[in-house]
Amino acid sequence: SAEIAKELDLKTQYYENIVQRYLKQAQAYNQDELRLALRRIRDGDAAVKAGLRAAKIETEMILFDLCTPGRLAKQQWTGL
Repeated sequence: SAEIAKELDLKTQYYENIVQRYLKQAQAYNQDELRLALRRIRDGDAAVKAGLRAAKIETEMILFDLCTPGRLAKQQWTGL
């Protein structure tokens, strides 16, 4: 009876260790997934910001081109 209890206790500890190991693996996996998700969000945010910067620069270049004296004179002359 004592041997059976000891054997059951050892088996319980064995399975608890397995469960703990799986829990640690799941936590590590979840942390990795969270890190990847955060990286994707940051990369997406950076891409949006880069796109906005590029659009702003292009808009400024167009406005500068439209406002240069030669362009204005040409527009007035040709009626464009």
